[in-house]
Amino acid sequence: MPHEWMKLLAGALSLTSGVCADLSTQRCLAGDEECSGPELLASAISAENASSSELNLLQSAARQAGLPDPHKLGYKYMATTTRYGHTSLTSCGGLDTIKIVKGTGYYAVASAQNMQGDFERVSGSWCGKDGGGQGTAGMGCGTCGEGRFVYGHPQSYPMYVKKDAEIFKMTIKFIVIDTCTHEAGNLKWCEGKAGQPNSYGALNHLDFADPPPQFDHYYFAFSPTPCPAELKERFAAQSQCKR
Repeated sequence: MPHEWMKLLAGALSLTSGVCADLSTQRCLAGDEECSGPELLASAISAENASSSELNLLQSAARQAGLPDPHKLGYKYMATTTRYGHTSLTSCGGLDTIKIVKGTGYYAVASAQNMQGDFERVSGSWCGKDGGGQGTAGMGCGTCGEGRFVYGHPQSYPMYVKKDAEIFKMTIKFIVIDTCTHEAGNLKWCEGKAGQPNSYGALNHLDFADPPPQFDHYYFAFSPTPCPAELKERFAAQSQCKR
């Protein structure tokens, strides 16, 4: 991470030793140690005495580093996204990703481990409750949301679709039916602790079982929403997890 960007971040946020609670973060800001954007963001967010206004500034700085601003699109959170394919046995009570959403217009997703919390093991399932906090959305098993894919992705290869592609015009409704755990294969995308950004600077991540056509690892602006009655009934009937 260029030291010029770090110093700009420090100046914009007026970071003091109170916010930079540990010495390594202070050295990072001073340019004495190498550090990445996500590491800097995580250190500052985890400082115990950081106020909510400072956290908002930190999130704003993360967006300036490459993440779109979800509020400009009318949503609360921004996430990175991936695809993992359908499965008949998820961590949210053994759900089938096809059966749970068939005919509803909803997409089945796994939310990152840091978006879940208070895991309750039931017959081999994790049954993650709503987690989140410090800029990370609380999206446990059986929660729903709504959002839109945003033109752009965090990786180095070019975009292969146009800005007016249909996928960027769609309103995407989804239900969380699985967990993207912080382990081998997911480490760059799915963090384990709330407020901890992933390798691409995002505090949230959603892994789609079967995303719409033209999908790539696009950014996704979203907000949690109540689940419709039909999905609540299906979740209660098909999952071993309880909400």
